[in-house]
Amino acid sequence: IIRNFLAIRSAEFCVDEVLLLIGEQASGKSTVAKLIYFFKSLRIDFFQFVVTRMRDEQFVLTLFDNNGQIPSASDFESQFLEQTRLKFLRYFGLQSDQRESLLTYHFSETKFVQIVSSPSDSMTVTFSPDFAQSLFAKLPDLIRLWKENNKRFKELRVLPLGLPLDEISVLVNSAFEETRSLLFIPAYRGVAVMFPNQFKLSFFGDLSADIRVRERQGNAPFIDAYLMQQFLIEAESMRDAFVHSFDGLV
Repeated sequence: IIRNFLAIRSAEFCVDEVLLLIGEQASGKSTVAKLIYFFKSLRIDFFQFVVTRMRDEQFVLTLFDNNGQIPSASDFESQFLEQTRLKFLRYFGLQSDQRESLLTYHFSETKFVQIVSSPSDSMTVTFSPDFAQSLFAKLPDLIRLWKENNKRFKELRVLPLGLPLDEISVLVNSAFEETRSLLFIPAYRGVAVMFPNQFKLSFFGDLSADIRVRERQGNAPFIDAYLMQQFLIEAESMRDAFVHSFDGLV
């Protein structure tokens, strides 16, 4: 559901197996595609959100202290909501007009994310109760079990190994009701994949540097640069897979 976002005044549609967008130039087709990517990529973000914390040295040291407390489900929810809000700002920035915009993406009938931007330059992200429950309710218990399985950490003083990646994946896939990988193919991708490796390496380096500069600038949106960066990573990964799987074919 889209209301008053960029060039789109009002739109509502289902993201099925195939979704065909037809319209005039600058009517919002690319905006819809990028929004779908943004919301679907939250699945990857949440997996990395959990894993990154369980690999963070300060988090682990605090967790395994004698009085270390495991964060609550609401603590995790607040952190991931803020992470999602900042990601949206980095991707799209704040709107300059005076309309309130509304974006709602449903992963299922009762699991959805809603983003509201107001004319006062404020933006809020909320998860539906069922979606928040499926994401965060089991997370403290998962970390508690991981802590119990690494009791010797205080003796060894090395970061615990054996992250419960399978359990995290099950939690994430169940919450988002999705298991497939995600790939956004930019319309102008040809320039990035048809030239020699040296050019692609230089292009990728310049692109990554541009993204870092835009991140430091705060509200400067950089979704096009980010999508091209991710496409290059995936394209090279798939190329390598084909080279090793079909010797001589590529």
